[in-house]
Amino acid sequence: MSECDFYREEEIIIQSQEIGVNSQENIGHRRVPWCAHKHSPAPREIATNVIFSKLLTCGGLWDNCQVPSEKRGDCN
Repeated sequence: MSECDFYREEEIIIQSQEIGVNSQENIGHRRVPWCAHKHSPAPREIATNVIFSKLLTCGGLWDNCQVPSEKRGDCN
């Protein structure tokens, strides 16, 4: 369980990028972490569209928070 109330994970469907196929085939699912904080380095709109990126590396732990401390406010 995450320590942070801003930490989220979303399951996305990965589709084939093969050209010339009539319909894109689903090739898998992946859980993508994102951060709901106002100053997030990995907001949902970006993190869920950059499939193999490691934008959010905190794992929901306060000690690993990527939001600059001066912008956290009363988060922790």
